[in-house]
Amino acid sequence: MIGRRDGVLVAGALRSAQEHHLAHEMLTADAVHSRFPGFALPDDMMAFFEPRAGVLDPEGCVDAHLRLAEAGGAEVHTSEPVEEWRYDRGRIRVVTAKSEYDAARLAFCAGAWTPELLDDEAVDLHVERQVMHWFTPARDAELFTPANCPIAMIEYAPDRVFYFVPDSGDGVKAAIHHEGETTTADAVRRQVDDEDVGRVSRLLATYLPGAAGPRRREDVLIVSACSGHGFKFASAIGEAVADLLMKVDRPDLLPFGRQRLVSQKA
Repeated sequence: MIGRRDGVLVAGALRSAQEHHLAHEMLTADAVHSRFPGFALPDDMMAFFEPRAGVLDPEGCVDAHLRLAEAGGAEVHTSEPVEEWRYDRGRIRVVTAKSEYDAARLAFCAGAWTPELLDDEAVDLHVERQVMHWFTPARDAELFTPANCPIAMIEYAPDRVFYFVPDSGDGVKAAIHHEGETTTADAVRRQVDDEDVGRVSRLLATYLPGAAGPRRREDVLIVSACSGHGFKFASAIGEAVADLLMKVDRPDLLPFGRQRLVSQKA
């Protein structure tokens, strides 16, 4: 957590760590750069470093949860949007695009669709458009791998934060924390414009300049020819590439990613 010592991000993280006895360090801007050379921070910034912090792979987590739920006896229905639900004479009816269900109890976890399905004016919920970006480091790519760079949130102005996740094979991830326009899950503006990219690119260039390379496009997947030795895997590689482009879950392909060549050169 990076920012002014009296800012909400650093001060809040420090207060939480002290209250709950969490291992942490306070680092000056120079100390951050010395330990993690990819960062370039102004002298008036401090960093709260929590060594136990990390990230979760959301797709992997959801898949694990679903598998464990099924193993425990749950019935999993996917691609079945809920259209409405109602409480009727002591029972709950849920209507989906495919069927209707009757239950004594309901756990309602609709995410971004909650405001439309809840229809309760007493509950003030709104959906915010958030845009994530992935960049190819402009230089010194090894400085922005998980082994050499931590996850970071930076309070670049009072109460304004952007965050950064090191490159695990898909590029450096960076985004503004909140500040998105209010929308709905079905009407969200999906086109990423120059303003969306420019705001994050400028912040990345300021605080992690080496990471501020070209923004990656998710609709272009670079696949090597693998030489003659790899031809015997062409069918499997082709299937994996097709699934990746069609957003179908695949096994972990990270060992075959381009980042392994960067680590070999290093």
